[in-house]
Amino acid sequence: MSSKKAVGWLLHIIGITAGIIFVLALIQRSGFEPFLQKIRLASPLGLAAALMAYSGSWIFRTWRLRILAGPQGAGVSFFEFFKLHIASFGLNVVLPARLGDLALIAFLRVKGIKTAQSAAIVLQTRILDLLALLVLAIPLLSFTLGLSSPFWIASTLAACLLIVLVIVGIVSLDKKQRIAEVLEKLKTSRPKAVFNAVLDKLKEAYATYHHMITDGTLFVRTAAASLAIWVSEAVCCYLIALALSSRIPLPSVIIALSVANIGKGIPLTPGGLGIYEGILSAVLVLFGVPYGTAVVVAVLDHNLKKVFNLLWGIPVAAGMGMSIRKLTDLAKAWKISPT
Repeated sequence: MSSKKAVGWLLHIIGITAGIIFVLALIQRSGFEPFLQKIRLASPLGLAAALMAYSGSWIFRTWRLRILAGPQGAGVSFFEFFKLHIASFGLNVVLPARLGDLALIAFLRVKGIKTAQSAAIVLQTRILDLLALLVLAIPLLSFTLGLSSPFWIASTLAACLLIVLVIVGIVSLDKKQRIAEVLEKLKTSRPKAVFNAVLDKLKEAYATYHHMITDGTLFVRTAAASLAIWVSEAVCCYLIALALSSRIPLPSVIIALSVANIGKGIPLTPGGLGIYEGILSAVLVLFGVPYGTAVVVAVLDHNLKKVFNLLWGIPVAAGMGMSIRKLTDLAKAWKISPT
């Protein structure tokens, strides 16, 4: 194992450890016995309903991926797209540096979708997720808390909204694809094959991404799918609360879940472990949920979803022959391959 790879794994393990410690600290504050008691009293039927709601989110995730794949993915079945997507999520849970996203690019490439388009798809799913979370959270937060919204929530949402508007705005206004022309001009006539190949890939990826943003029908369909994904995830969280005999208003759950998912996008710990639970429980407490209940809801919500992704994703990834070594080899090959 190279020293660079060893450092990556060491940081990954440190991140997981820090996340676990943070979750334990959250639980310890309310008491381990009350925490476990709430879990023991949770309705199995209610938790099963929550799992079904989360499963439903994968219908919309798969549909969105299929739409973004376009004609190049016409020969791939819906279930195959599901397996490709869930495998990447499973790998992201256990591997460092979001290698699951790299795996999704690799899986799509195997299905005949070029690397540049696959990279654009991965980027667009991230942007659409962020946009959907903002569209759900901002109006509800304005309606429920208004000017009394905590600064850290309002500033986080405002910053993320600015990022999305800048990215989408620049691409939308670039009607003649001037950015692609700039990338072409950066190419050199000197023998720098690798550098030129990378620029070619970036130019191709940008052209694909430009289409995803500027095609109105495509954008609306994928944005609608993204909204459905996160509403389904919020319903899952809401049903977990019901399983604990806690009635939390769905708008409050949607706001808390949106802010938590935006927050865990900051790669402080793998998969947002600890970060997600901390933010979700904090926002729920803000809406009057007892701290102990909020922590149980947050921990169950995150773990139910992660376990689902792992139980589906890892066996699928293994069945496709995906390994850390293969991901590394693919990453090196893509630096010099034009496809």
